[in-house]
Amino acid sequence: MTDASDQISLEQLCAAITAGISAALPEVKSAEFWPQVGRRLDLPCVLGEVAGLQPGTDPGTGETALVAHIQARIVVDPNALHADMKGALLATRLVRLLQNQNWGLPITLADFSRASPDWTHPDLDGYLVWLVEWRHEFHIGETEWPFEAPTGAADTALYFGYDPETGPGNEHLYQLAQSPDGFEL
Repeated sequence: MTDASDQISLEQLCAAITAGISAALPEVKSAEFWPQVGRRLDLPCVLGEVAGLQPGTDPGTGETALVAHIQARIVVDPNALHADMKGALLATRLVRLLQNQNWGLPITLADFSRASPDWTHPDLDGYLVWLVEWRHEFHIGETEWPFEAPTGAADTALYFGYDPETGPGNEHLYQLAQSPDGFEL
């Protein structure tokens, strides 16, 4: 079983992204995931959401691998001086922040998809909005070992044999599995 500190949840991922954006972009007045719609926004702000989840690469540990598609909308006052430039500059700074970024979590580095002006979110009509999209793969759930140790056994070991010299009577031909650095598996 993995250490509980190595496991993350979607909530932890979103909180880490929010904290990272807030720390790196101090001119942003707020950064949050799944904001309450229909309220006055402190501008400029970054509004994040998980736009989708896809299966990730199965780690073979019993954990579930997911690829989270993250969207961050940079919202700027359209009446501010040089609002278009301000939105584009903030989007560029967020894209730069994504470089080699895992937010301090056991996840893949951010895989940047795109950044562009955005008019697709009706709740943000009347604002100048830039959309930045990226992906992270992460694992949820606990690591599982599907084989039980024999009763009273302190440890278990993995042995392998080569066909046809396997099965009862050939146990003495089996070899102990070892990692490349010499540790027993």
